[in-house]
Amino acid sequence: MQVHASAAALGIFLTGVVTWGLSLEEPTAFSTSLLVLVTGAERLTYVTGIVVSSLLVAGVFVVWRRRVYHERARYLFQSAQSDDQILVPVRGDATDSVVLFAARLAAAHDAGKIVLMKTVSTETIEKTETELEATGRESVSGDSDEPSEDSVTQAAEEHLAEQQLRDLERLQDRIASVVDVPCEFVVAVEDGSAGETVLRTAETENCDLIVCPYETAL
Repeated sequence: MQVHASAAALGIFLTGVVTWGLSLEEPTAFSTSLLVLVTGAERLTYVTGIVVSSLLVAGVFVVWRRRVYHERARYLFQSAQSDDQILVPVRGDATDSVVLFAARLAAAHDAGKIVLMKTVSTETIEKTETELEATGRESVSGDSDEPSEDSVTQAAEEHLAEQQLRDLERLQDRIASVVDVPCEFVVAVEDGSAGETVLRTAETENCDLIVCPYETAL
């Protein structure tokens, strides 16, 4: 089958006019306009098939964009319970962006809440106990009564908890400056795997989501 050059040029020209007039960027439209010229007697069937298939694809895309993409926040919280709490393990230095991301997720839901979590290792507690014991011995050098082991452990945990809470309160102020979402604090003892501690805390605090930064092992 022969195709006249003038017909091909006219097809390209008309395609360019239509796509330009509709502000569309469809490179395949030009190849389709040339294929129409070689379909012979089946041109009407070919064009109809192209139109129907294009409308079908466009319709599926529009439905997906309106019903799924624009409603992604609702589907994200579909499995959430009444509390809708988001646990944010605060680790490392670059925490502001992660905390604010979690806060925006919580703010997108009516009953959203942020639970900021800090962990303290058992080694840190033992080290603090040793320091407090040394300080306690110096303060009671003239007294025979020494602080008990349980009281030293409790004092060490309270001391470390106060330090961690100060950092969490700073993050709470940062959240409050951007979005209005309630915050709670948790200081957990990390005994073993950090991941297991986070999962255990999420279950204890009835959290639906966990937002944490990507970490790589050194």
